[in-house]
Amino acid sequence: MSTQDFLFELGCEELPTSALKKAGTDLVSAIEKALKQTGLGFAGIEGIAAPRRLGVLVRDLQLKQPDQTLTLRGPSKAVGLDDNGQPTRALEGFCKKNGIQPAELTEIETPKGVWLEYRGTREGAMAADVMPALCAAAVDGLPLPKRMRWGSTRQEFTRPVLWLVMMLGDAVLPATLFDRQSGSKTRGHRVHSPDWIELKTASEYFDTLRTNRVLASFAERRDKVKALAESLSVDGQYRVVTDSDLVDEVCALVEWPVPLMGEFDPDFLDVPSEALVSSMKEHQKYFHVVDAEGALTHRFVTMANLESKDPALVIEGNETVLRARLSDAKFFWDTDLKTPLASRAAQLDKIVFHEALGTLGDKTRRAGTLAATIAPVFHVKPETAERASQLAKCDLLSEMVLEFTDLQGLMGTYYARREGLAGDIAEALHEVYKPAGAADQTPRTPTGQVIALADKLDTLVGLFAVGQPPTGSKDPFALRRAALGILRIIDDRNQPIDLEGWIQAAFDGQGDHATNGDAVAEVVQFFRDRLKVKLTSEGAKPEVFEAVMSAHGTLCPVTISARVNALSASLGGDDLAQVAAGSKRIANILSKSDDTPGAVEQTLFQHAAETELDAATQTASAAVANALSANDFTGALVALAALRKPIDNYFDSVMVNDDDPAVKANRLATLASLQAVFAQVADLSQVTA
Repeated sequence: MSTQDFLFELGCEELPTSALKKAGTDLVSAIEKALKQTGLGFAGIEGIAAPRRLGVLVRDLQLKQPDQTLTLRGPSKAVGLDDNGQPTRALEGFCKKNGIQPAELTEIETPKGVWLEYRGTREGAMAADVMPALCAAAVDGLPLPKRMRWGSTRQEFTRPVLWLVMMLGDAVLPATLFDRQSGSKTRGHRVHSPDWIELKTASEYFDTLRTNRVLASFAERRDKVKALAESLSVDGQYRVVTDSDLVDEVCALVEWPVPLMGEFDPDFLDVPSEALVSSMKEHQKYFHVVDAEGALTHRFVTMANLESKDPALVIEGNETVLRARLSDAKFFWDTDLKTPLASRAAQLDKIVFHEALGTLGDKTRRAGTLAATIAPVFHVKPETAERASQLAKCDLLSEMVLEFTDLQGLMGTYYARREGLAGDIAEALHEVYKPAGAADQTPRTPTGQVIALADKLDTLVGLFAVGQPPTGSKDPFALRRAALGILRIIDDRNQPIDLEGWIQAAFDGQGDHATNGDAVAEVVQFFRDRLKVKLTSEGAKPEVFEAVMSAHGTLCPVTISARVNALSASLGGDDLAQVAAGSKRIANILSKSDDTPGAVEQTLFQHAAETELDAATQTASAAVANALSANDFTGALVALAALRKPIDNYFDSVMVNDDDPAVKANRLATLASLQAVFAQVADLSQVTA
């Protein structure tokens, strides 16, 4: 089948840097999905995403859709034809909708009567006719920020569209989008190639743009930015740090990257390196440079968007701008050092944390009390934990954090070190917010773990206590993330704890703020759900989690996780899997009985299998109790697995629903006593191998 390359390009004013990468990816995905739905084959799609353009190049696009074999079920004969056999309005509407004639339908017999059906072939449409509307729909569906209108167009886009290219091979496809008529002319680099460029064929697009100083592919340009920046490193002396997110941002700013290295006054290195790096990355989009030991140097790399005739002048300009930024950072640092960290605590009472939960000062005091409660479990002195918790938010009132909000917590650690505070307190201050997300690390120090747990628990329990839990997809206070962070910290500590007790302590600390009496139970269930999400994402089956939880009353994440993992592993063995099947059968039998099973009477046994199962049940009960008391959950599962043969023999030999009511009741009692042994470990009736 004949194919040609297809080109679609929207030329725009500079697109938002934060949205460019995703817009390019989304457009490729949308067009790829639409092509598959229309049946048009293609070899591949290359995305176009640069500061002034967005589009796709589809390689080897089929020029025509394949013909379609259609089977269309119409109305029933009774509805579609009147008494004279003439088409009713219902049939005429069906035919008009599908572009067919009533005479083309045939009658078919079905279990529900006679129906009218069309069977035929629809000729495939030409790609030239399909692609304009397909591309317009794909662009319209992009989730772009801050859409706008301009000129006389009523269509909206994130930036004004200046030109439109739509070509199939060497032919321009007629199309109108955002009041722009399609053509074969594009533009190159704004400075190096400002004139219009005539494209001869779609396939030459990327090469033509590259010749005119534009790397139109985001992926190619990103690799180039990273490679060019790193090329300025000097082995054994210094290395340019190419942070992935910053590479993406810089890639969204330039069409033709050119790396330049500048310097700043080494005296600025007295300021914490994180503040300097933040100033370079967030404000200027510069790559910072570290020495062979990883310490920040006084160099930086900027990525120009053109090949300057006087690079030294460009570097000088960037150095001047950066000097002003770093001077601000140094001023903030020097100013903050004049005020002790603890003296800022009183000002926290002037900042509202939540209208129903008081000020940030109230929160700090609650978290401090809770931290003192938690501390002994982590072998931290309660007074140390409380002191660290009270200081953890003080840097929010520093000049540095007011300017560089991403440094909250970290600046507290720097100030605490300068003041000579105890090392365990100082190092913990920057850990109070950890983990900030799935990719972030948990606190490293015990004191940091304690205050992070206390801070997150106070927020989470407090919002439940005032009736503001997450609802559906809405979680404005990121409580799900906070709960998962708590579980990660506990998991890393790998120590059994009574999380429910901590939740109760956090609730009690809310005092008069609490208005929801069910908050503790709701938070416990909330953590149970989050723990289930965490373990199932790690590979556990949901039913295994539920089986363990049914036998484990307290909310102890480490113990529950260990038991879920142990049960998952044990179910891989045939014996326990068969016992689980037997447990399910027992549960079904017992659920059909209205009577409460009594004690087992050995005198009513009529088969050796009954005696064997009763003895095995008692042996397993003792073994399970001993194993669980020694926290040997795997040993308890081994004891249950040993019941396979007695259970199999029992059901092979014994009819539970005996005609003698006393014998039947005794057999139900035997099964109930066995199920009680299972219940100490897990509800095996819920699981399958």
